[in-house]
Amino acid sequence: MKFAYAALILLICLASELRIPSASVVPREAAGSEFSAERAYDHLKVFAVQPRVPGTANHNEAANYIAETIRRMGIPVSFETSTVDFRVRKLPIRNIVAELPGTQPGKPILMTAHYDSVEEGPGANDDAASVAVLLETLRVLKQEAPLRNTVVVLLTDGEESGLFGAKAYMNRHAADDIGFVLNLEARGSSGPMLLFQTSGENGQAIRLLRENADHPYAFSFFQDVFKILPNDTDFTVFKNAGVPGLNFAYAEGAGVYHTANDDLGHVSLPTVQHSGETALAMAKTLGNVDLSSLNGQGNDAFFNLFGNALVTYPAAWNPVLTAISLGLFAWAVYLGWKRRELRPRNGVKWALFTIVVILLLAVFGTFWSIGYSLLEFQGFTWPFFVYVGIVAILSGLIVWGLRKIKAVSWLNMLLNGMRIEDAAVGAMLLMALLALLTTFGMPGSHYLTAIPLSLSAVSLGGSVRLRRSPRAITFLQMVTVIPLILVLYPFFRLMAIGVGIAGIHYLLILLLLFVPLAMPLARKR
Repeated sequence: MKFAYAALILLICLASELRIPSASVVPREAAGSEFSAERAYDHLKVFAVQPRVPGTANHNEAANYIAETIRRMGIPVSFETSTVDFRVRKLPIRNIVAELPGTQPGKPILMTAHYDSVEEGPGANDDAASVAVLLETLRVLKQEAPLRNTVVVLLTDGEESGLFGAKAYMNRHAADDIGFVLNLEARGSSGPMLLFQTSGENGQAIRLLRENADHPYAFSFFQDVFKILPNDTDFTVFKNAGVPGLNFAYAEGAGVYHTANDDLGHVSLPTVQHSGETALAMAKTLGNVDLSSLNGQGNDAFFNLFGNALVTYPAAWNPVLTAISLGLFAWAVYLGWKRRELRPRNGVKWALFTIVVILLLAVFGTFWSIGYSLLEFQGFTWPFFVYVGIVAILSGLIVWGLRKIKAVSWLNMLLNGMRIEDAAVGAMLLMALLALLTTFGMPGSHYLTAIPLSLSAVSLGGSVRLRRSPRAITFLQMVTVIPLILVLYPFFRLMAIGVGIAGIHYLLILLLLFVPLAMPLARKR
C-alpha cells in the first residue's frame, strides 16, 4: 500500500509539472493580428544587447529606438523627462509614454514595464523582454478596432536605481486619473508569466483573467509573501497611490537575474509568447469593460490547480472555510480519542517538537543563507572566512547551550512512542493555528492551511471509522491525497524557485509542517 501511495503522489506531481502553462511560439511570419514572440525578440536584438543605465549612451540609444518604433506604428509617443539625485550625481530620467485613444471618455488602462537595466548586464529579461512584449502588444492593438478605453503604455526609466520613473510619472499624473495598471516584470529567464500581486479590490479582475487569458497562472499566496520581502517593483508606486491593478512576472531561471548572463541567449521565446498572450488578452478585456465595475467586488483568493485551471473564490469565505476545517479536525480527533485510536497528547508533543526544530532550522538556516550569499557574490575572500569563524563560534555556543539544558534528551522524550497518527494530529494542530492566523492576517495564503487541514482531517477521521476495512481506508486516503498534492505541489515548486539554495531551510520548514498531513495512516491490526 505504501508503495502505491508514494507512486500516486509522484504521479500527481509529475502530471502537475507537465501541465504548467506554456505557449507555442508564434513565428514572425504569422498574421499581423497574432502576438508573435519572434517579432518581439527582434526588438531585443536591437536594444537589449548592452546594459542600459540612465544617462549612458546605450541607454539613450535604446530609448530612442523604442520611441521611434512606436512612432512608426502611427501611435503618438512622447518623453517625460526629469532629474533625480542618486548617490553623488544627478540621474536623468526619461519615461516613454504612448497612447492609443479609446472610443469613449474615461480613465485609461496603464500598461507598464521598465527599459533600464542594472550595470552588471544587458537585462534582456529584466525588463527588456517585457518592453518588447508591450511593443508587440501595441502593434496588434493598433491594427484592430479601437477599444472602449484608452490604453497608455508607460515604459519607465530608473526602476533599478529606485523606481524613479514610476515615481516621476505619479508626480505628474493623479492616481484618480488612472483606471487600472498592468505591470510586467521579470526575475528570471523562463517559465510562465505569473500574477503575483494585485492592488485594490481584485475579485472582478481575477475573474476576467481566468475567463479571457488562454493559460492564466496566478497564486494569491505571493501577495502575502511579497509584503514581508524587501523587494519592490514599479507596481509598488502605483499600489501605494491607490491605483488598482495586476503585477505579473516570470521567475524561473533566476540565476541570471541582475547578472551579465541576463542576455539574449537566456531569453525563452515560449516565456515571451506566454507573457505577450496574457498581456494582450488583458489589454483587450480591460479595454472593453467599464473600469468602474471592477470596484466593490471584494478580493479573491486564487491559485492554479493541475496546471491551467485557475481556481478563484471570495476571500470573504475564509472564516467559513476556517470553521469547516476546525470542525473536521475536532471531529477527527474526538472520534479517534473516543475509540482509543488516537492519543491527542502525543499530537501536542509532535507539535512542540516541530516548533523547536523550526526554530533551530531558522537560526542555522539564516547562518547558511548569509554565508551562501557571501560566497556567491564575493567568493573565497576575507569577509567570507571571517563570517565562517563567527558562525562557528555562535554555533558552538548554541550547541553548548542545548547540551546544558539537555535539549536532545527532551526532544527524544517528545518522540518516544510516536506513531504516524500522532504526527498527523500534531501537524493538523499546527495547521489549525495557521488557519486561524491566516484567515484575516494572510487571506491570500489561507487556502494553503484550510484545505490541507480539511482533507487530512477527513482522511484521519474516516480511517478511524473504517478501521475494520483496510481497503476502504486505502481508498479514502488516496482520494483525499490527490487534491492535497494538487494544491500543495505548485506552492512547493514556486517556493523552491523563489528561495533557491540559499533559502533551502525554508523548504525544510515547510516539509516539516506539511509532509505529516500526507502520510498514509493505515496500520496493521
